[in-house]
Amino acid sequence: MRTLAYTFGGAIAGLAGVAIIAQLHQAEADAGFVTPFILLAIAAVAIGGNSLGGGRGGLAGALLGAAVIS
Repeated sequence: MRTLAYTFGGAIAGLAGVAIIAQLHQAEADAGFVTPFILLAIAAVAIGGNSLGGGRGGLAGALLGAAVIS
């Protein structure tokens, strides 16, 4: 189960990297440190109703928040 969790987490991180490359049209080592994208992701989660301090949240709320920002 632990191996499956690490594998799934790595796959999601890889997809996030592909998404950043697709938006920036460049592949550099510091591409993940783009502050506006990080702030937009945090704002999307907060607008979607997920608590930033912990607790329960859902993917649907985060996606709805991202749709509102877009």
